[in-house]
Amino acid sequence: QAGMAIMIVQCMPPWNDQKIYSLRERAGHGTRPWSMNLEQHAIFLGEESLAGNIVSTIRPQALQSRYDYQGIISAHWVEGEESIAGYPLLRASKVAGCLLASSTQPNFFTAQRIQLLQYYAELLAFVLEPHEFYDVTQITLRTMPHSTEQRKKLTLFRTRVAELIAQSLRDKIPMNLTQAEQAIWGQIERELLFRE
Repeated sequence: QAGMAIMIVQCMPPWNDQKIYSLRERAGHGTRPWSMNLEQHAIFLGEESLAGNIVSTIRPQALQSRYDYQGIISAHWVEGEESIAGYPLLRASKVAGCLLASSTQPNFFTAQRIQLLQYYAELLAFVLEPHEFYDVTQITLRTMPHSTEQRKKLTLFRTRVAELIAQSLRDKIPMNLTQAEQAIWGQIERELLFRE
């Protein structure tokens, strides 16, 4: 009841060179001041984020306040967020992303709470598909722009998906919703990485 959010962050699919250049927040749940469904607020994350650091090092990490850097960068603090922690999603030494938790209270993530996060991350790893896990040598995260810049493109996501499906019907190359969404996520990732 004090204000928490938990988010599943997953690796974007590798490019043709088999490297992974960003992560994407997939799904999440929050209590005040965050919304209950965090999927609509999902953004891309890279080396500038705590999630990026967790996935790259495959180690759990926590920042107990906005001023607790410990050599770790987190460029995506949001209003109300005072501490943040995450645990990698692992299976057989491969990584799929991380489970990320935020609190409105500083110093919230005690050793016991990080262990609880570990248990949830281990359970979550069981429900992910084997192809969603990658060798850590494939992780080559780049810097993603700030969330405010990303929102300009992400607000058009549904429109772009609908347009792609309509185009696929015109071209007589049927595409289902999941395929269209994956294609648009990939397009947006490239646009953000190769921004002017």
